[in-house]
Amino acid sequence: MLKVLATFAAILVVANAAYPSTFPFENESYKPDFAGMPTGPPSKTYDDNDPGGYARDGYAMIDLDDDCEWPWQLGCYWGWDHIFWKQWEVEVYGLPAATWNCSVAGHTYAPSDFPGTLGTYTVDCGSDGCCEGWIGQLKFGTDQLEKQDGMAALYAGGGCSMVPEAVYCGVGDVQVDLCMEYYTSKDTRSVMKPCPDTAIYYWLTDCKVFKAAGMFEDSEVVNQEPASYLASLSSEQTLYVKALINLHEHMCLPVSYYGGAEEDPDSSAAIPSLLMVLSVFVLYM
Repeated sequence: MLKVLATFAAILVVANAAYPSTFPFENESYKPDFAGMPTGPPSKTYDDNDPGGYARDGYAMIDLDDDCEWPWQLGCYWGWDHIFWKQWEVEVYGLPAATWNCSVAGHTYAPSDFPGTLGTYTVDCGSDGCCEGWIGQLKFGTDQLEKQDGMAALYAGGGCSMVPEAVYCGVGDVQVDLCMEYYTSKDTRSVMKPCPDTAIYYWLTDCKVFKAAGMFEDSEVVNQEPASYLASLSSEQTLYVKALINLHEHMCLPVSYYGGAEEDPDSSAAIPSLLMVLSVFVLYM
């Protein structure tokens, strides 16, 4: 029954490219409180005096109706500025558009990029294999398996009991949304990634260590924001930062697409519900 519902939802997505039609998550039962995160605003000095807030403010400023330079999200999104500077001393916002032209290198996703295992975890991808919507799409990087090895170690340390396919694909793809070809128009994408609420809900309901202690030590989170900003966050807000690094698009599939988030993440009843729901991941793109 869940697969039938997911298939029907996928058909609706194809018919209505602007799904979800409202944002942020007005029609969702679970709503991450991104607006409640501290805001600097960021100074883009990338030093100890930088107030931070890159993930929160970069995400909030994206508007499907704005006049950003094409490709839309890569022309205006500056939420990656701090992490790019910390890792490579590059200001991502000022890079030429050709940086994101993945057709030059021509690397595309293959089934081998998503083998369906993360360390000791086996991802329930079904008979068609994992991340079907990604296969054949242009990709920015070639280190998917390296990224997934890091995910395996992170999730094992987070006390997670399973890994849903939506999170496996959306976080472990490195990264389809860095390619300008991903943005087929302002409100359509070559493949629809999950929204950040999908990953956050999973981490809060299935990963007991993340729920209690957050991701303060995760290397991506550490590089995403200044240390003083991270120190001001709650444990749950560090999960917001982590999700927004990888899943910051407004054109995306919220957790309800995969069957819903019927339980409050603070309720113990949410855990079996999530295990049942997020094992289903169907994309027809």
